[in-house]
Amino acid sequence: MAINRGFGPGSSYRFSTYRHGSLDGRNSNFRYPSQWWDIAHMELPNSIKGLFKWCRYHALVNPLISSVVRKLSAYPITKVTINDRSVDGFNNNIQRWETLLQDSININRFQIEAGLDYHTYGNSIISIYFPFYKYLECKSCGKKERIKKLKYKVEWDFKNFSYILNCRSCNTQAPAKVEDVFYKSSRDIKLIRWNPTDIEIDYNPITQRREYAYTIPPKIRKKVLTKKLSYLEELPAKFIESMKLNKAVILSPDNVFHFKSETPSLNSNDEGWGYPILLPALKDSFYLQIMKKAQEAVMLEHLVPLDIIFPATQDQNASPYTTVNLSDWKRKIETELTTWRMDPNHKPILPLPVGYQRIGGNGRALMLTQEIRAHSEHILVGMGVPQEFVFGGLSWTGSSVSLRMLENMFMTYRDMHDQFLRNFLVPNIARFMGWEPVSIKMKTFKMADDVQNKQLLMSLNSTRKVSDRTLLSEFDIDSFDELKAVEKELRRNLEITKLDSLYKAQIQGESQQIMMKSQTEAAIQQQKAQMDAQKEMQKSQQAAQPQPQQQAQPQPQQVNPIHMAEAWAKKLKGMDPVQAQQYLDRMASEAPELHQLVMQKMQQIQGQSQEGAMKPMPEKGPPRRGPGSASI
Repeated sequence: MAINRGFGPGSSYRFSTYRHGSLDGRNSNFRYPSQWWDIAHMELPNSIKGLFKWCRYHALVNPLISSVVRKLSAYPITKVTINDRSVDGFNNNIQRWETLLQDSININRFQIEAGLDYHTYGNSIISIYFPFYKYLECKSCGKKERIKKLKYKVEWDFKNFSYILNCRSCNTQAPAKVEDVFYKSSRDIKLIRWNPTDIEIDYNPITQRREYAYTIPPKIRKKVLTKKLSYLEELPAKFIESMKLNKAVILSPDNVFHFKSETPSLNSNDEGWGYPILLPALKDSFYLQIMKKAQEAVMLEHLVPLDIIFPATQDQNASPYTTVNLSDWKRKIETELTTWRMDPNHKPILPLPVGYQRIGGNGRALMLTQEIRAHSEHILVGMGVPQEFVFGGLSWTGSSVSLRMLENMFMTYRDMHDQFLRNFLVPNIARFMGWEPVSIKMKTFKMADDVQNKQLLMSLNSTRKVSDRTLLSEFDIDSFDELKAVEKELRRNLEITKLDSLYKAQIQGESQQIMMKSQTEAAIQQQKAQMDAQKEMQKSQQAAQPQPQQQAQPQPQQVNPIHMAEAWAKKLKGMDPVQAQQYLDRMASEAPELHQLVMQKMQQIQGQSQEGAMKPMPEKGPPRRGPGSASI
């Protein structure tokens, strides 16, 4: 039986263990060491550092992967809050922590940047940069000075990774002792994201202990060798020493936090690292790129058609190619086409029929739109997110399995951030600055606005089963701040109500005074008018009937001002003096005439009382019994 030595389907070399070369002398680029391999698999990197390079490329270039990585990094991050509250709701310790987190570090932005590393590389390695001053100490006299206060090239220089100090005290020029002195300044504290490609992890699978070593990049080494002043003054002394010895810098285990994605057990070379979530999508991204290239070729070659015009004839014996000057025919056709473009209603008249043939223009039928869409969905599935998360249209439903899975993934990711904040960031900064640690956490994460859940919380709050703090936290509102605002508004409303009541009472009092004054004046005027009328009537009656024996007709009783004054005088006499004086003052301003009558009556009453008090005692005593009279 003959053996097929070709490289197509069914060939004996299709799954050959040789990648290059051939047993029969022929060469091929498509030899698979295993039946499970394909072209994309053969291009996968063979180390974790090579994988980081391709992951960075796809996260920056591929629009689908880049969108997923950015949304996964930014969506679960919520505002960081401090939960500690003093008695009055505020103290200096909380204020300086808030200033550090929001202004100096900008913690929310840093969390998103750390998430970009985590979802791109599967790892995000973070350290805290504590500020320090670099000092140069003379080894001869021991004088120590800060490097930024010394003049470069005059008082110090840098040669062969050593600081050469020109001591002003002992005039000695020699390598100096370098010392980094840390100083407490919260505004100078920074967070560092180490590039995973520059980090080596020594992982002990037995003790689960990791040692992180930082390989200084060639760019920084070049800056130091070219004596970049800012690098010489600000780089830690250990970095300069590591470059001198050409070794990696061992990072302090207390100052390293590693965001590591969940991975199965790995081989010894990759232990300690996390694999990126976009690793399963790399092969599909390769196929997607091939289809995009093919579609680009189709668009360039087949999208715009080519139309060829030629003279046509139906009679084979009378060919126009032998009887017509084709150059004149060509010029005629070009003229008619030009005229037609200028006037679409132009009707050309030609002696011969015209034929045409179209080449291309079938690019739409050759498009790979459906295949590209299918591989895009494969990429999203490989990264563990639903396609609505990228393309929109994702809504909240309690029974949605995809949303529940996505929420669980976000919760796990947020737990790592909570550990970073509570167990790494706050303790290290508090220890360095000497501050009191605070309780810090991220605001509650919600996939969407769950209206039913909020209504349920409102009903539970109305029955006092849920506190106001829990209810307001669902709306991202601080209950303590709201209580302070409500108290402030209540005080303001009470002040307004008080002023309103006072103004209303004042207006009512003034109205009553005006009414009393008007009524008193009206009564006096009416009394005067009645008295004048009565006098006129008496005069007319006396003129008409002069008989003295005639009795006058009874007149209707009217209010007598004298009697009114006597009544007021007796009433005021029995009142408290202060209250009586208030009534008299008001009466003096509103009814001066009545006031005068009342004062006269009061003086008369007072005079009568004084006269009774001054009346002398009787001179003659009561009759007494004589000495000789017998008792009854």
